[in-house]
Amino acid sequence: MGTRMVRTIVKGVALVAVLLPGAATAELTLIFGPKQYTRTAPAPQTFTDTFSRCGNQPAQIVVVNGNANGTRRISSSASVWLNGKQIIAPRELSQKVARIVKPVVLRDLNQLMVALSSTPQSFLTIEIDVLASAAPLSVAGSGASLLDSGTLSSALSIENTGTAAAENVTLTEITLPGGTRTIPASLPFTLGTIPADDSLTLDAAFSGTFTPSGSYPLTVTGTYSVGNAIYCFTLQADLVIPPGAPGSAATSTITAPANQISGAPFPDPPVGTSEEPPENDVFRLTPRGAFVAGATTPTASDVTPAPIGDPPAIVFLRNDALGVPTSDTAEPSGATGGGVTFLTMNPTSQGHPTAAYSTDDGATFHTLDPLKIFGIDEIVPDYDVILGDQVSVYVPQIDRFVWLIQTTRVGYRLAVASPAAIIDSAGTAWTYWNLKPAGFGYAAGTTFDFPDLSVGQTFLYLGCNVAIGRSQGLQVARISLDQLRAGGTIGIEFTHPEDGTVAVHGRLTQSTGDEVFWAGHVDDSKLRIFSLQQASHMYFWRDVGLARTYARDVGASNTPDQQNWLSHLKDSVQGNTRAGVALWFAWTAGPDSVFRQPHIEMVTVDSRNFSFLQQVQIWNDGFAFAYPSLETNGCTGEIGLSLEIGGNGTYENHAVGFWGDFVVYRTTDSAVGVDRFGDYVTIRQRPSTVTNPGNLFTAFGYGVIKDPDFTTFVVPKSVIHHVVFGRPASDCLPIVK
Repeated sequence: MGTRMVRTIVKGVALVAVLLPGAATAELTLIFGPKQYTRTAPAPQTFTDTFSRCGNQPAQIVVVNGNANGTRRISSSASVWLNGKQIIAPRELSQKVARIVKPVVLRDLNQLMVALSSTPQSFLTIEIDVLASAAPLSVAGSGASLLDSGTLSSALSIENTGTAAAENVTLTEITLPGGTRTIPASLPFTLGTIPADDSLTLDAAFSGTFTPSGSYPLTVTGTYSVGNAIYCFTLQADLVIPPGAPGSAATSTITAPANQISGAPFPDPPVGTSEEPPENDVFRLTPRGAFVAGATTPTASDVTPAPIGDPPAIVFLRNDALGVPTSDTAEPSGATGGGVTFLTMNPTSQGHPTAAYSTDDGATFHTLDPLKIFGIDEIVPDYDVILGDQVSVYVPQIDRFVWLIQTTRVGYRLAVASPAAIIDSAGTAWTYWNLKPAGFGYAAGTTFDFPDLSVGQTFLYLGCNVAIGRSQGLQVARISLDQLRAGGTIGIEFTHPEDGTVAVHGRLTQSTGDEVFWAGHVDDSKLRIFSLQQASHMYFWRDVGLARTYARDVGASNTPDQQNWLSHLKDSVQGNTRAGVALWFAWTAGPDSVFRQPHIEMVTVDSRNFSFLQQVQIWNDGFAFAYPSLETNGCTGEIGLSLEIGGNGTYENHAVGFWGDFVVYRTTDSAVGVDRFGDYVTIRQRPSTVTNPGNLFTAFGYGVIKDPDFTTFVVPKSVIHHVVFGRPASDCLPIVK
């Protein structure tokens, strides 16, 4: 049906009575015109046009007489007919009539006839509008993979961005050039009802000849209803097949000069409203693979409030609610080292702090505003730039904190400072490098998003989404720790995002040693694992089959105040760590025939040969587990957990624990639900001391309470918690990485 314009126009009384009784405006969709009909010949002229309309929504005709200044108008010498019925009679037109709007009844195929016997060069401009849908449908995401050389599996997320439900969504045509549809087996195919601000997934498969890394345009047409009105839609998406596996590619390298700053010399920035910047509007959706009915973890994981002290088998030293302002999407990240605990988070609004540090093990935190520290430059060209996702780590090999700042996806600022420098300068002395997409050779308009950091033996690793147009892929970069310590020009070696399309929003392995790993879903039964050894300039990927197909649609998880706190969560592989020879990868999955609530899936793979070891789940039928972050305990080699729990009548809360205990410890006490939680929480290995030789973690998560500054209505307020926990020091055993 082509692209159509959607507009809000003030119309005549007749239109209002038919389309929106009692209203002065209506949102309309243009389906014909505007087209100008001009009498150019001496004799009367008749013009005929045809146009189609799909659906039965109310419609109107708009006739504009001549120019707005009154010239070239028609007076009593023209008529307009629609489907053989006169709509505008000659007597209705005069020099004083500038515009006529009338309701009309349309057919699937319509004929418009305009008869002009007026003064030559006089004209009418005509358009046909229909009432726009209160449930417009669009593509929220898509994905594709090859099940074999002749079978393409695809997934298309159809989103309802309106205020009403799209009922009886029925697909009448599904086409892919060069492919023969095999799923759905027949058409029309009923997808169901898509509630407002929600989506459904269409799974389609095609036989044919397809190429890895190839792009294929998928077109879907159909109908749906809103009340008694029927609407038609056509959606298109480019299905990009991932590169073939196993595969490899060479890294590329750029350099970046260093900058130094101290003293927070810049003025207080203006305080303004700050919202999470809009993400790239289309995400990769995991397609269906060959179904695998494997075994599941039989034991549910319970939850209990986090104690302070030394209960059996676990130690809790701190669980502090921090009084730092942060947004509903807090995204806390941080670490401890050298007598300093450093924290980054999303700000409540522009001009507010986005970082904080503590010199008394988290008892008190001092906030930092990067706009006052770093000022205005190429990464923050003006105060309208929003400081978004941030990540921080401590690197014990060089005794440096690393602070990675994202600025409205314009680029990243990578800053380093020693704990001593943070203490001496009150957190204002940093060496930093500005990393922009153009510096990596990307085209104008390319953006970065969703950063992550990991520390290896000799490199700092930086992961992020790279969005080029409407496509995204994960890029992993690495920087020499020695160069970061030296504080001069750094070399940045990086992978190519087109190879990492399946790993978007993925994170890097922690405790990663001499090789870094990351992963993504080829389909719901197959994991693609990437690797980059510190001594190599090649990165590799291979596919590992899962022992059990997981539910890729995370689904809804409502709080007591009916907020779906998982509404923005996808199934990306976000919890990764390395423990000896084992690689652990974790993600959030949806309910299925075994698990009644969203839960966490974890897969373990042997890092030496990438053989599959196990697939386990963190689950409870009474509430959801989500947002996993993993780290390896330096004493026992166990997997530490920082995650979120909630839903099914409970509020979202942060929790920590160890895999295998089948209990997590709730650190927060939320009292308000939000529909945009995330996007990550954090757990880091705490540096060894004489009394705690690698047995402890530092974790950051958050809960949501009622803002006490508002008493007449409920306003959510995020509260970040700093948690120190681990195993007793007596449990320590040396582990090999």
